[in-house]
Amino acid sequence: MLVLTAWMLATTISLTPMFGTEVSRRIDIDCESERALERALARAEKLGEVDIYLHGVCKGNFVIATDGVTLRGATRESGLAAPAGHSSRLPVLEVVDAQASLRGLVVQGAEVGVFVHGWDAEVLLFEVDVHDQDGAGVVASRGAQVRLLDATVRDGSIGILAQSDSEVNLQNVVVNNQHVGVIVFDESFAALNDTTIENSREAGLNVGDRSDANIIGGVFRENGQVHVNANDWSNVTLMSDVMIGSETDTTPFALGVNRNAAIASFTTPVIYGDVSALVGGSIRLGNTVLDGNLAVVQFSNAHVRNAEITGSVVCVDGADAICKQTTTGGVFDCPSSSCGSATEAVGRAPSVSEFPVVEVPRFERPPRSRPRL
Repeated sequence: MLVLTAWMLATTISLTPMFGTEVSRRIDIDCESERALERALARAEKLGEVDIYLHGVCKGNFVIATDGVTLRGATRESGLAAPAGHSSRLPVLEVVDAQASLRGLVVQGAEVGVFVHGWDAEVLLFEVDVHDQDGAGVVASRGAQVRLLDATVRDGSIGILAQSDSEVNLQNVVVNNQHVGVIVFDESFAALNDTTIENSREAGLNVGDRSDANIIGGVFRENGQVHVNANDWSNVTLMSDVMIGSETDTTPFALGVNRNAAIASFTTPVIYGDVSALVGGSIRLGNTVLDGNLAVVQFSNAHVRNAEITGSVVCVDGADAICKQTTTGGVFDCPSSSCGSATEAVGRAPSVSEFPVVEVPRFERPPRSRPRL
């Protein structure tokens, strides 16, 4: 009887009439049944919009390539996982040029948890727990759009990565225990709303290669060497009381810009840690207390208004800092001299050569043979 019940669960489709002529299609999957989810995904290509309920944890490397598929966890512990002893580079779930959603489930293991790519790819992760990936938890690539809502990405190498003209939108997301929390590069975009990035081993948020990020609210804490880093003509804007570090935070750099990138913040009440601009970078700070030093190097610039800098302002090699209604702990070698008088307290300034360079990996779609169902 138990065998019969499991077989029925793995192959059951329910059609429930809804408003007018619409029909809701539900498929319940017993993850203990071999290749049950693969068969359900193949069936979804003919059925159209389908809700697939996962009972247990389905292990494998799965692909969604048709619009309207929603994967749902039948319980909080249900979801997807890499096969035991996996050695391939295949992601747990790959979404190819399709609109799909994941709701209330877990995604565990593999090099990549969820890999979304293609200009027609739009994916929502709602109340999803992505964890224990060797490479990246969630990747958006080649024009894909990925939204994470009330989700967690934890315990891996890179939490969330947007590359190749892609877009990620994070709302009430927690990214923790990664090497780098979030990476946005190669002309991509990220919006972070009330999102927490914490306990990264190297960096919290890294934006590079002509990309942009807007941060509305949220928390950055204990993120290795730097909380927010921008490189190569990229732009980061911090809005609406973002929390950058704390009095006890051990992260040495709060903000860093390099190679003609820019960071602007006008509503962050306190920024804990040093701020550094290198090689043509630009810093804009207003209405804040910078509990640290400001270093501006190699033709970079900083504009600070209505602020307090507890440490020193240091300008080196053609750089300058311009201050209005701002007090500082001392200034060294800034041509404008608007940040205060020069001081001998140079020992309080950071060593700019120690500023970290974040390595940015690229994830490509691995080759995949078509499975036999």
